[in-house]
Amino acid sequence: MTGTMILLLVVHGLLLAVLGMVLGFPLSHVITAADAERAQLAWRSSHTTLVTGGTLYIAVAAVGHHLALGARAARFATGSLVLASYIFAAVFTAGPLLGARGLEPVGPPSHIAVHVGFLAAIALLLAGFGVILWGACAALWQGRRS
Repeated sequence: MTGTMILLLVVHGLLLAVLGMVLGFPLSHVITAADAERAQLAWRSSHTTLVTGGTLYIAVAAVGHHLALGARAARFATGSLVLASYIFAAVFTAGPLLGARGLEPVGPPSHIAVHVGFLAAIALLLAGFGVILWGACAALWQGRRS
C-alpha cells in the first residue's frame, strides 16, 4: 500500500471513531431519559461499532506497508474500505434516528434503505478485508521463503 492509501485508512478510521464518540451523546441522553430499551440498544450499537470499526481501520493502516499487494489490489481494498466507512457512518446514524434496525427489509422505505445500506457496507467491508487478508498471507508466504 502506498503512503496515501495508508493515510486514507487512518483519516477515515479516525472519522469513524470520532463519529462513534459523538453518537455517545444521544446514547447518554436515551439512557438518562429512560427511553425505550430498543432506542438504547440502537444508539449503543452505533456508538460502539463505529468506534471499534475506526480502530480497526487504523490497525490495518499500521500494517499496510507490510502487505504484499499489487497497485490495483491495494487501490481496490482502500477504496472499498473508504466507501464502506461512509455507508456505515450514514446507516449507523440514520438507523437510530429513524427507529430502523436494518435487520430485515421490512417497513417504510427508510427502514429498507437502512437495511440495504448495511448489506452494501458489509459487502464492501468483506471485499476490502478479503484483499487485505490476501496481501497479509502473501507477505507471510514470501517471508517464509526467504
